[in-house]
Amino acid sequence: MQVIGFPLIIIAGLLIYVFFLQQAGKKQFSTKKLFVMGMLATTSVNTLFILVLLGSTLIVEPFYIGTTLVNWIVVGVCASILIILAIWSKTWFSILIPVLLFIPDMLFRFSNLSDTTIFIIGLASFMLIFIFMIINLLIMDKRKKR
Repeated sequence: MQVIGFPLIIIAGLLIYVFFLQQAGKKQFSTKKLFVMGMLATTSVNTLFILVLLGSTLIVEPFYIGTTLVNWIVVGVCASILIILAIWSKTWFSILIPVLLFIPDMLFRFSNLSDTTIFIIGLASFMLIFIFMIINLLIMDKRKKR
């Protein structure tokens, strides 16, 4: 289900983002409306991913589970891609957001904390990202007005 579902979701996500960016370009959205519409587009794509993940674990058993070495190789490749993207785009968002999302999870996998505590800390880091993004948008909007 994931082998077929994820490529379909990627295609659907690209279509959603292209449609969103075309509408934003045609109608010249304000910064706040652009942020809200972008969040709606991202939420819809993420919801599709979550539905495929949940559906695949409830319907079919996974046919491949990577070893610890394979998992660390994947983490290394992803980290390298994020660093290259940050250098290319000259911004730290492509590193900062994954770090805030995934480092707490990686740290707590090796701790003896309860699932509830890990969930609360993960949720707090996720909320901090959005607060940081909103503050950044407000600061940039004030700079543009000057």
